[in-house]
Amino acid sequence: MNTAADLVIDIDEIAMEGANPEDATRLRAVIEQALARAARRLAGLPAGNEALGDLRLDLGPARDLLAPGAEALLAARLETAIRAGWEAAR
Repeated sequence: MNTAADLVIDIDEIAMEGANPEDATRLRAVIEQALARAARRLAGLPAGNEALGDLRLDLGPARDLLAPGAEALLAARLETAIRAGWEAAR
């Protein structure tokens, strides 16, 4: 059976229009931290576990870098990508 250790999520490229390099680096760090927290929560769970339904990424620390509500939209897209990868790993 596959585990979280077998899961690979490709989030492709995320572009921030008009961002300076420091802001882009900060956003990337926030996303990477949120994904790392999610990976730790998923570690050891068998693929398809219902706990995946509770997955929520917190991108709030990047709120001031994005348009209003964009952090929630970005988090939702990443959560969807994780769930799709998780199901594909089954």
